[in-house]
Amino acid sequence: MRFLQNKLPLIICFLIAIAFSLKNVREPDLWWQLKTGDWILEHHEVPKQDVFSYTFEGKPWINIKWGSEVLFASVAKAFGPECIFLIQLLVSCLLVYVLLLLCKQIIEQFEIDHPQKNALLIFSILLAIVGIEYRIIGRPEMFSHLFAAIFLLILFRHQKLKNKAIFWLIPLQLLWANMHESFGMGIVLMMIFLASSWFEFFYGKKLKLKAEKPLQLSLATFLSFAIIIINPNGIDLLLMPFNIFGQVFENKFTTELMDFSTYVFWQKEAYIAIIIFIVSVLGLVFLYFSNRKKSESILSFIIQKKLAVIILLLSAFLFLASTAYRNITFFIIIATPLFYLGLVIIKSKVKSVKFKVLFQYLYIFNIIIGIAIYVSVVSGKYYKWFNRNDRYGLEILSNINPSGAANFIAEKKLNGNALSDYLTSSYLLWKNFPQFKSFIDLRDLDVFTGEFFETFAQAINDPEVFHKLDSQYHFNFAVVLANPQFSRLHKFLYTDSTYSLAYIDAVAAVYIKQNEKNNTTILNECKPLPQSQFAFAISKIFNPFYQPFNYSKVDNDILAATFFSMLGNNELVKSYALKSLKNASEKYLANNLLGQIYFSKSINDTTPNNAVLMDSAKYFLKESLKENSKYAQVYMDLGAIAFREQRYKEAIKNFDKAISLDKENLNACLYAAEATTSMANQGGSQQNKNIETAINYYKKADRLNPNNPIIMSNLGFLYFRIKDCDKAVFYLDLTKDFDGLSPQEKQQAKECIKSCGH
Repeated sequence: MRFLQNKLPLIICFLIAIAFSLKNVREPDLWWQLKTGDWILEHHEVPKQDVFSYTFEGKPWINIKWGSEVLFASVAKAFGPECIFLIQLLVSCLLVYVLLLLCKQIIEQFEIDHPQKNALLIFSILLAIVGIEYRIIGRPEMFSHLFAAIFLLILFRHQKLKNKAIFWLIPLQLLWANMHESFGMGIVLMMIFLASSWFEFFYGKKLKLKAEKPLQLSLATFLSFAIIIINPNGIDLLLMPFNIFGQVFENKFTTELMDFSTYVFWQKEAYIAIIIFIVSVLGLVFLYFSNRKKSESILSFIIQKKLAVIILLLSAFLFLASTAYRNITFFIIIATPLFYLGLVIIKSKVKSVKFKVLFQYLYIFNIIIGIAIYVSVVSGKYYKWFNRNDRYGLEILSNINPSGAANFIAEKKLNGNALSDYLTSSYLLWKNFPQFKSFIDLRDLDVFTGEFFETFAQAINDPEVFHKLDSQYHFNFAVVLANPQFSRLHKFLYTDSTYSLAYIDAVAAVYIKQNEKNNTTILNECKPLPQSQFAFAISKIFNPFYQPFNYSKVDNDILAATFFSMLGNNELVKSYALKSLKNASEKYLANNLLGQIYFSKSINDTTPNNAVLMDSAKYFLKESLKENSKYAQVYMDLGAIAFREQRYKEAIKNFDKAISLDKENLNACLYAAEATTSMANQGGSQQNKNIETAINYYKKADRLNPNNPIIMSNLGFLYFRIKDCDKAVFYLDLTKDFDGLSPQEKQQAKECIKSCGH
């Protein structure tokens, strides 16, 4: 029984951490980090200027992650790049161990004992692992996660013991400063403990409470800050934490940096963080009301119980988490021991018999849910449930990484400047450098400027901006991820007379600058990449049923149809979609594409055949719906047909279904807003209500795509129609200098503002 209650749940926690760590390589950042590590090992120095791009070559580059990159490169050389995740495995296990020690330490500190505290401990750790798994991705930030937990453990222990172990923070801070850019968090943690300690000393004296000067902590904090200068970049590194924090607000080109005001932020991790915060605060409230003496002030209670540091930790890291989706991990790590403390306090104070019985069997729940999580991860079900591209097993998948494009570039000896998007360039650097240098890559604002990212964003959407860049940098070829994000760039490269599509696969396309007709109509199949026997054996140990990815199950016909749909070549789309209908087990994608083709043809057809084409479109879309009733795009297309036929209520119903299936579907929000506005334009008693509904759809769209001038102007016009002048002027004023508005729209905006008396 003791094994079931204590040992087995602990083992399961570590197994889950291992399972989350053994996954395929999908993070594009890892490839440029590996190449940097190779470069450092080859040249025996850390690059201080950009060496990997031709656009910013020679520009200053403060590379903080060099220690991690050397470690990654060394492991990759010895065991293969897929084995980088073995480092993640070790770090994840250490992190779980440190969190366990932290939770026990904080309970000892508050001298709280309870029979079910071990079950509560395991529950807290399980919740933490599930909360941070989205950042268990093999990147150098794993070391910041571990160091943050270690620093917290040492600081809490020093708060109780006042021993010299606090000086271990100095070499740890030195190591951290050469591993990852979040090293400044170590100083922040020390400053939080230092500030609360001095607060307790000064106010404790005023309240005639016993308190000691935190001299050891003060010295350790100062020396930890000073030792940061021992790095390849010297004193310049001291300012980097401030620059990094500024980049979080400036760099909104990647979803991991989106803040709490965006839909992207509100994933399961954010809700777990909220639960942890609420329970932590409730625990402190229970502690206060159950232990405070009648004559004791709140300040005196906080000082005696040493709660100032907990209040500061929760406040500071909740704010940090709110600034970027990736920072939620740090809050969960810091707050997990406080969550555990809250659970123990609440359990010890609640008198409900049912509540007590529930907690008695918590260890059984931990075992069942823990085993379920482990099995779901190693079987791949977990990643499907949360719509992740991860897959259990140490592999490099060619249908995720642009290995085919890299091999094509090498085989054809393509040299010179290339237009590369920031997602493909990292792998190409790793595989083809120095033959290939990037135009832009995922070193982000450490190398490239925000203005350059803006220019790139314009170039992939505007042929005129692209051609200006082409005339400036003289591209010889372009390699672009086969992703809807870059659909416009694909389309005008495909139709441009100076470029020819030379290679395509499921991941990327290569366009060569030559005056030849596009004759590439075949999508190359992705081929398995080598997997070391060592990586295979490790993956097999933790899942005896593990098998490498089966490429024969990939529907290349539907991938080709999807790609050519992006290019607007409907004949090829139809050809490949029909092949997919014959051969594929899942036919909903092919039916959906065929429905789109016939709908597109019906729009451009003014003959009596129009009705036949529209009926064909509806038929294929309904067949797609039969195959998969949870595919958002089908509802989008059915909504578009209903909108065109002025059946606005049905259109809105379909767009709403698309939104419910895909919370980040910007187009569904915009189309629903347009349909509701069209209903409002018909007048009637529901006109104002329809306008207000349209406003709500546009506000949803604004949360997904903040500060978009088109959305802003539409909101302004709609608010004007319901005579809400303050909001109308607010939104229209934001768009007055936007060139994307037509002269008529600009004039209408001016008239609205003038009518409102501004």
